[in-house]
Amino acid sequence: MGQIMTTVSAATSREILDGEELLARCMGNWDFALRVLGKFRARLEADVADLDQALGVQDWDLLARLAHRIKGASASVSALQLRQRAAELEHAARARRVAELSTCVERLRHESNRLVQELSVLELDACEAR
Repeated sequence: MGQIMTTVSAATSREILDGEELLARCMGNWDFALRVLGKFRARLEADVADLDQALGVQDWDLLARLAHRIKGASASVSALQLRQRAAELEHAARARRVAELSTCVERLRHESNRLVQELSVLELDACEAR
């Protein structure tokens, strides 16, 4: 586990994913943490696609609900910057600040992409460390 923890610390930026905090949440079990991250990633990719659809049909309530779900899930896996972007989107959607929504969705999408890239590296490094 020590080698995986070193890999996680080196491979991730705390701004994108706080690996130490995630490890603590998973009681030191990186195999479990990696499974959690895999499920999170799959749900995140689906939710981001749904954000685009909600924005396209101007369903602000759905946009707020999706952002809220992403915010909570991001906090659970210690993806702090993504959590912040989701909170901004949720707030703008609930306040019906329509002029801001496209920008908020784009920022969230950008942060989601950064996180997915980090997760890909993390998964590869974890496989190599075994």
